[in-house]
This record gives sequence, C-alpha cells and structure tokens, in this order.
Amino acid sequence: MSRLFLLGALLLLTGCWTSGPWYTSSDNRPAIPDGRYRLMAAEMPGEGDVLTIRRRPDGATAIEGGDQALSAIMLPLGKAPHRHILQLQREDGVARGALYMLLDTDKGRYRLALLPCSGPWAKAAEASGGSIVRDPQSAATCTFATQKALLAALTAISKNARFDFDLIPEAP
Repeated sequence: MSRLFLLGALLLLTGCWTSGPWYTSSDNRPAIPDGRYRLMAAEMPGEGDVLTIRRRPDGATAIEGGDQALSAIMLPLGKAPHRHILQLQREDGVARGALYMLLDTDKGRYRLALLPCSGPWAKAAEASGGSIVRDPQSAATCTFATQKALLAALTAISKNARFDFDLIPEAP
C-alpha cells in the first residue's frame, strides 16, 4: 500500500489541523537536509514511498513524490531544538489554507505527528474563531482562525505528541 495513500487515510481517521499559511519562505529553517527519504508508517514498517526533499531558490522546501508536490515551511517550535512546526501547502497555484504537523528531529531521526482534532484541541480552534469540520466518513478537521491560537495549540500538544511517520534517508 502506498505510504502517501496511508498518510491520507490516517489524516482522514485522526483528523488534522489547518489554518492560514502564516509562514513564508523567508521563515523557513529547514530541519531536514535535502535528499531522498522513505516515508514509513510507525505501525507498518517495511516499504514506503520515496520522497525527494529539496530547498527551492525562493527559500521554501519542496517535497516531491507521490500524488502531488508540496511546499513546506519548517521552523523551530519554542525552545526545544528538536521540535518544529511543519506547514504544508499544495503546489498547484490555488490559494488555500495550510496543513500543520509537528516534526521531531531528536537523535537524528525525522518523525511526523498527525494532530488530532478532538477534546481540548477542537475547543481551542473554536475559541480562536475558527471552526471544526466534521465528516461522518472521516475524523474532524480543526481550523484555527489566528496564528497565535495555532501556535499556542502546537506548543501545548508538542509535549505529548504521538509521532506516526518516519522519514528514513535513502542511500545516495
């Protein structure tokens, strides 16, 4: 099974966090070196999709491989040197919000956390003036209306985040 398909399926089942594309290419502090990486689900080791990650001339990070190209902005989250905000947007030229995840780079590993939209996180999104989109066939999506509310929620959840995916460097 394609890992990108699995990532999409897990997003549907666990929910996700969206907001405005608050960060720009000038904010990007790449936490993953350019190269090829295998995207592996933590609970399903084995073969995974290969992604190419590279810094673009404008300063953003391109993620290629799978169904669509993504533009990524990575920046440190608080004072923990190994925790990062990962802002993802499709590279299709259509203006839309961004998807947010956590990236952990502790001990030379690159791990991604899908963020649940439930309990206190759903309440935080609504309190920010944002919304919760509930779909009976998937998990909820939290949309944060302000950068401040998104950052506060990311900081709070980062302390107990569950990392669902690993990016494993491929041999050159």
